[in-house]
Amino acid sequence: MAAKVFVIDGSLKALTNVLLPVDWGNILLMLPILAGAGGLVSAVTAWVTLRFYVRV
Repeated sequence: MAAKVFVIDGSLKALTNVLLPVDWGNILLMLPILAGAGGLVSAVTAWVTLRFYVRV
């Protein structure tokens, strides 16, 4: 959320003809989806790694 305020709204405001505006609704929709996907990828990676290196 800080990146939207400082980077998208602040530094990149001069590039309005190149970048589309990003509103808070899109950020609030994508934040839990991306957090869930990141957690899922991390969990699968950890499970596969432990499966290969730890013999039970």
